[in-house]
Amino acid sequence: MDYLAWIRSRLERHEHYRESFWLMSNSVLTAGLGFIFWTLAARSLSADDVGHATIIISAMELIAIASFLGLNVAMIYFLPRVKLKSRIIGTTLSMTAIMSFVIATIFTVYMLLSGQAFLFHTILTQSMFVVLSVVYSLFLLIDSIFIARNESSRLALKNLVFSVLKICLLFLLISWSGFGIYLAWTISAAFALLIGLAMLPRFRLTLHIDVLTHIMPYGFANYLAQFFEMLPRLLLPFIIAVILDAEQSAYYYITWMIAGLLGFATNAITIPMLSQARVSTMKRSLGRAVLVLYPLLISGVVFLYFFGELLLHIFGKNYADDAATLLFLFALAMLPESVNAIYMTMCNIKKKVVQVAITQFAISSIILILCVLWLPYGLIYVGYAWLLGHGLVAVVTLYRTIIMVRS
Repeated sequence: MDYLAWIRSRLERHEHYRESFWLMSNSVLTAGLGFIFWTLAARSLSADDVGHATIIISAMELIAIASFLGLNVAMIYFLPRVKLKSRIIGTTLSMTAIMSFVIATIFTVYMLLSGQAFLFHTILTQSMFVVLSVVYSLFLLIDSIFIARNESSRLALKNLVFSVLKICLLFLLISWSGFGIYLAWTISAAFALLIGLAMLPRFRLTLHIDVLTHIMPYGFANYLAQFFEMLPRLLLPFIIAVILDAEQSAYYYITWMIAGLLGFATNAITIPMLSQARVSTMKRSLGRAVLVLYPLLISGVVFLYFFGELLLHIFGKNYADDAATLLFLFALAMLPESVNAIYMTMCNIKKKVVQVAITQFAISSIILILCVLWLPYGLIYVGYAWLLGHGLVAVVTLYRTIIMVRS
C-alpha cells in the first residue's frame, strides 16, 4: 500500500511521471489489444497470409518514418518552447502529408516494376495503398503533438479507439485474407486520425518556410537516426521473405510484437525526458528514468523467459515451435537497447543530434549486415544479430553516458 501511495504522489507532483504513466498505459493497452488482433489473424488465416499482411504494414510504417523528415522529434523538442504552436503543427502535418504521398507513390511504382505486388494487383488497390499510407503517416505523427503538449492521455484515447476498432473490423473482413488484415488496420487508423485531429488545437494546413528552416536542422539528424532505428525492424520482413519465406516473416513479426512491449516501456520513460527536461535538470531526470525503467525491463525479460513459449502457443503450435528462442533473444536485447535509448535522449537534450544519428547508424548497420549473413542458417539468427548489434554499441554509449552525467 505504501508503494502505491508513493506512485500516486509522484504522478500528482511530477509531470514526467504522469506523462510516462499515460504513455506506458497506452503501450500496454495497444500492445494487449494488438496481441488479440494478431492472435485472431493467426488463428483464422495461414502464416503465409499473415506474412504478406505484415510486409505491407511494415512498408506503411517505413513510408511514415521516411516522410517525417525528423519533424516528429523536432516537434517534441520545440513545441513546448515556442509561442506560435499552431504554425509548427500545421507545417509539420502538411509536410508529412506531401512527403508520404510522394514516397508511397514511388514505392507503388517500384512494386509494379519489380513484380512484387503482394496484396495489390489492380490500379484501385494500388491507389488505395498510396492514400492510406498518407493517412497512416498522419495518424502516427499526431502522437508527437500530444506528447509535446503533455497530453499523452489523449494519445492513449486515440490509440485505444484504433486498437478496438481494428479487432471489430477484422471479424468483418477476415474472409479477404491478408488484404482483410490490411483494411482492418488502415480503416481503423483513418477513423482514429479524425478523432485525434478533433482533439488538437485549431491550426491551418500550410507550409511556413521559416518554421521549417528553424526546426529542420535539429530534426534532420533525428530523421536519420529514427530512419536507421526503424530500418532493421521494417526491412526484415522483406529480407526474411526473400531469403526464407513469408511464413517466417510472420513468425518474426509476432515475436517482435511481443518483445516490443518492453521497448514501449523504454519509450514511455525516455520520450517525456526530451519534452520536459533541460540540461540543468538532466541528471535528475535520468535518475527518475532509471528508477522506473529497469525494474520493468528485468521483470519483463524474466517473464518472457519462463512464459514466452506459452504466449506463442496462443498464435499456434508452429509459432511456439519455431520462434520461442527468438522471442527471448529479442526481449534480452531490450536491456542494451534501453542503454542506447537513454544515451541518445540525453544527446538530444544537449542538441548533440549528430551523435544520435551516428549511434543509430552503427546499431542498424551491425544488425542488418549480420542478418543478411546469418539468415540462411535460420530465423533464430535474427535474434542473435539484434542482441549483438545493441550490445556492442551499448558498451560505448554506457561509457559516454557516465561521462556526460559527470560533466
